[in-house]
Amino acid sequence: MAATGRLIERQIKRSDLDRQILEQFRRDAKAGRTARPVITISREVGSGGRTVGRMVATELGFSYYDKEIINEIAVDADSSPEHIERIETGERGPLGGMVLNLLDRRHVTDTVYLRSLLKTLRRIADEGRAVIIGRGGACVLRQTFKVRIIAPFDIRVSRVAALEQVSHREAEQLVLNYDHQQKRFLRNYFGCAAEETLLYDLVINTQAMALEHAAELVITGARQVWGDEVS
Repeated sequence: MAATGRLIERQIKRSDLDRQILEQFRRDAKAGRTARPVITISREVGSGGRTVGRMVATELGFSYYDKEIINEIAVDADSSPEHIERIETGERGPLGGMVLNLLDRRHVTDTVYLRSLLKTLRRIADEGRAVIIGRGGACVLRQTFKVRIIAPFDIRVSRVAALEQVSHREAEQLVLNYDHQQKRFLRNYFGCAAEETLLYDLVINTQAMALEHAAELVITGARQVWGDEVS
């Protein structure tokens, strides 16, 4: 009987400890989050991240920001979307930047670009109920629900080849170029790396997962954080 009593007592203590741990995890999940729900999605090209982002935004009635951010930066920096996109893709060297500064008043420096990008991202976060694709969102907006969408390299190459209707070799080069641009962009502007898994709240591999399922996982995660705010 004494042994049975001790066993029951240990089980009760363990149950109390489990409840305390669960409560602490719930508090941690809510601590430091944005007042209104914002989801940032970092993606590998060919992973389906953009499609997942659009699905999530549509299902939740959130605003969707991808190329739209380029347009807002261009307006804020008194530039053009073409110039801003050129900066993001790294399609100019230091000499090219110097020449553009002299020849085209719409050209902006990296400093001006970064200031406008940060201003735009923070405005979107303040407004809330948004899905932001790329552009260092997870590095800058640490209090959002941060998602990374990935897939194996060979899978991504096959998908890009099919979607862009190019050869396997051409698709491979496109994927390599994008991966390099993403690493350079995040390193140069934010000092972070896309592959840092601890940067994210959720990492999804779409190798063998339907994009609809991936979107459901993102929505479920956001609802766990913000509750009724994500309807």
